[in-house]
Amino acid sequence: MIIIIVTPFACAKETQNSPEDPLKNTIKVIGADASAGSETKTTLDGFVTSWVAGDKVGIYSPQARPSVDGAPGVPNLAYTAQSSAAVSDFAGQIYWGTGAHDFCAYYPHTAGTFIAAEVPVSVPAEQTQVGESSAHLSTYDMMIANPIANLDPGTENNPAVVNLRFNHVFALLDFRIASITEKTIKEVELVAPEGTKISISGDVNIASATPAPGVSYAIGNPTGTNKVKVTITGNLDPTDDYNTTPGVFMMVNPGNYTGQTFTINIKTNDDVVYTQTRSGTEFKRGTRYLVKFNDELGANPVGLDGVANCYIINPRDLKTTFTFPITQSNNYWSVVEYGNVPDNVIDADDNWVASVIWQDRSKLVTLVDGGKGTGSAGQVKVLVDPGKYGNVLVGIKRDSNGDGTPDEGASYLWSWHLWITNYNPNDAVVKQAGVYAYPVTGGNVHRYRDSTAYTVWEHATYTNSFIMDRFLGAESTNTPYADEKGSYGVLHYQFGRKDPFPTLTSMYDGSNSVILSPITLYSGTVTKNVANQNPTQFVYGSSNWWSDAPTTNTRWQDHGSYASSKPILDPCPPGWRVAPTNLLWNDFNADKLRIDNMGSPPHMWTYTRAGANYPAYGFRNYSDGQIFAVGWQSTVWSAYAYYDSGTTSFNGAALVTNVDGAPGSYTNNVSFMNFGPRSFGFAIRCVK
Repeated sequence: MIIIIVTPFACAKETQNSPEDPLKNTIKVIGADASAGSETKTTLDGFVTSWVAGDKVGIYSPQARPSVDGAPGVPNLAYTAQSSAAVSDFAGQIYWGTGAHDFCAYYPHTAGTFIAAEVPVSVPAEQTQVGESSAHLSTYDMMIANPIANLDPGTENNPAVVNLRFNHVFALLDFRIASITEKTIKEVELVAPEGTKISISGDVNIASATPAPGVSYAIGNPTGTNKVKVTITGNLDPTDDYNTTPGVFMMVNPGNYTGQTFTINIKTNDDVVYTQTRSGTEFKRGTRYLVKFNDELGANPVGLDGVANCYIINPRDLKTTFTFPITQSNNYWSVVEYGNVPDNVIDADDNWVASVIWQDRSKLVTLVDGGKGTGSAGQVKVLVDPGKYGNVLVGIKRDSNGDGTPDEGASYLWSWHLWITNYNPNDAVVKQAGVYAYPVTGGNVHRYRDSTAYTVWEHATYTNSFIMDRFLGAESTNTPYADEKGSYGVLHYQFGRKDPFPTLTSMYDGSNSVILSPITLYSGTVTKNVANQNPTQFVYGSSNWWSDAPTTNTRWQDHGSYASSKPILDPCPPGWRVAPTNLLWNDFNADKLRIDNMGSPPHMWTYTRAGANYPAYGFRNYSDGQIFAVGWQSTVWSAYAYYDSGTTSFNGAALVTNVDGAPGSYTNNVSFMNFGPRSFGFAIRCVK
């Protein structure tokens, strides 16, 4: 039997002169794959074409005899492989007749009485594989030998040998599933459009000439379905590497399915079915198709909409490639009011390369194509595993040679925060009077109520706004999970900067090596350009970390004093922004922002009207850059800037909550009118 089909196959006819008298010899038969030389095996990716001792082929010959004195004509006589090899002798009892002989044959032998022009053929809709074995293919892999015409029997001392060269009738799909690594595979099903026969039954004329390479055998009286399913008995455990994960092997009817849409259903041991659609292609007979599930089989990457400095990624059930544009880099460097550095502008033919600056968990993302890209219209492509959540910072540098290595001494041109989460605040919601919590995937979005002193939610800035139910980058709405490395999902932002500063003391780079002390500290002030090219450098020591204009009261460094649009350095995802003013929290006070664990950190404040949690994410201190008060205090920036001429301090408006006092006499301190130095690192809660 053929264990695995690996390549397309050639065909040939053998023609010789005929003798006049019959021989007394039995006919010796040799079988081989038509694609292999008589002394070689055919190998591709470790798969070998070979017979297994005991395999049976069916042989026809109008001139051969079933016995020495029998009448001419041998229909469907079984010959058995004598060895397990690419080329094997076959044993059976047929004898030479008179004159030239014709032979045709097929595999596997099927008992029954039928003529060579009507040999039954079938690719069943239900196929079974045992564990990681490919042995089941012997049942489904029909092969037809090149017909032999006018073979001279030779002499009794030197009889001819019937050298059969077999061609595969069907196509083989080899599914490699490296996307589901914590389950076993139970079923793989391929579904084509209605009316398509990827499973088929009928008959074939094995005496007719072998079709040209890639051309299918003509199947008479065909019936079939648009589905083929392989059921796996025993265990098939995928790995996370396409090169090592075991295959699921499926025979299908060859044909040109271009323009059709296929559905692939993969069922795991917990009876969860993962479904993806793919564009059809041509399946040629005798060809093995490696199907990498999911990205490499023609899957379209998922484009992240919008232009921003942060993107929300909701992982799919399987590994998925997500893409986002590098547009924001040129938006900054090409504008006089912002970067104004023409040398940093990426032109249409310029090469660049992306890298993972840090990720707070190992193997959150993998950069596709080594991160290489070209031109300002290029896209960064990241492969994201299912079921993994966290935060990643990705940056791009120039790569003049296009070899995936940044230019020597190159600085980051731009960087983006990827928030990988099961939370999707972009689900559509409709504002309703008196409703403050709106369910979305993985959580809620909120609206707040105004106090008697303000009407920003009803008649002003936030009339049609919603606010996320968690801080930017948070893993949940609860108090952050902490270990010896720090607190996961706790990100701080300096006022007017786009890049987050995590509280973790060690993280991972793009090769998943540990980065110790991922955040560096710099005392003094820097220009905005320097800050943007050093996204892991926290600048401390002054009330205003940046030294270049404007240093006045602009929203989050924006050049429009009260701009209604999203500032270019805003850290929120597309469609969201830092709250333009601190007045969105105007209904917050010690009574309405409740704390139930006074004096027992980690603290959690809850705005009871909406059920909005404000856990104690603490802050990075503007005076020394150190992390402070995680578990004790909640601090949240708005985009509103304020200059205190009396103290010559550059401040930003923020919500600050704290627990004051001593044990036994703690008080809940809530201030939405807090103004702190812009070099502080506070949390962000985005609004739209």
